[in-house]
Amino acid sequence: MSQTQRQAANDWFDHTLYSRLNDKLRGAIVLIMHRLHEGDLTGHVLAQEAWEVVRLPALAEEDEAQRVDTVLGPQRGPA
Repeated sequence: MSQTQRQAANDWFDHTLYSRLNDKLRGAIVLIMHRLHEGDLTGHVLAQEAWEVVRLPALAEEDEAQRVDTVLGPQRGPA
C-alpha cells in the first residue's frame, strides 16, 4: 500500500525488466498478480499499452454448475 513501493515496482518494470526482453515486437511478458491498487504494476502496464487480460475471480460472479466426470460417472456440482 506504499506509494514509494508501487513506484519502485513500476520503475523496475519500465527500466529493467522490459529492457531485457530480447524481441520487443514478438516477445512476451506474463504478469501474474492480484490487484492491490489502481496504480499497482497491473494498472501501470495497462495504462501504457494493450495487454491480454485473463481474470480468475476468487468468488463466482454468477451461479453456475460444473460437470465433473468421476469413476462413478458424471457428477454435477452445486448451482
